[in-house]
Amino acid sequence: MDLPDAELYLTEQHRELLLCQRTDLIGKDEEAVLHLYRKHIAKAVRMLKDQVPGLAAKGRFLDIGCGLGFGLLVLKELYGADHCFVGLDKDGKDTEIKYGFKLHAEIYNDLARTAENLQLNGIAPENVSLINLDHNAFPDGTFDVVVSFLAYGWHFPISTYFETLKQVTRKQSIIYLDLRRKTDGLSMMASEFDLVWARENKKGVSTIWRAR
Repeated sequence: MDLPDAELYLTEQHRELLLCQRTDLIGKDEEAVLHLYRKHIAKAVRMLKDQVPGLAAKGRFLDIGCGLGFGLLVLKELYGADHCFVGLDKDGKDTEIKYGFKLHAEIYNDLARTAENLQLNGIAPENVSLINLDHNAFPDGTFDVVVSFLAYGWHFPISTYFETLKQVTRKQSIIYLDLRRKTDGLSMMASEFDLVWARENKKGVSTIWRAR
């Protein structure tokens, strides 16, 4: 499998946030962390490449619960860096790490570190907008592709942003979500979007949707 040339800051602070967000990286040295991170990106690119739309002009991409920018780097691999990349998350770190599905999202991120990581990977600051949802609303306008890897629908409910999701997508927009089992995420998404791809795993299902 060809791996992207994605880079990753691994200072103590970046690493602490990254390991909260992706537990399979815990306990590995820096070389192993970077290799596995690149494998995650390559896997996501393979899942999406046959489903995302071709673009005749500059695209707009949205990552909900962006963390250190994983989903935006996946989209950069698919489309290149000369597009509009928007990441939504919250700043801070909860005192106790809580995994699983919660009614309210846990916080393990620093958007300043996200900005550094995206710039390290060749996305110019003028093409990036990172929004702290504690203080700001969703951005205006619609997006060509919306993604949320192991966040929206996985750690907190689809209902949290569902009405807004309908507003920020247009006909033929593509949405990638990891959905947790034993939640209403799948049925809620199916009420407004068309399922075009799905793959089950032990805890849920990876899904790609198209806006009607």
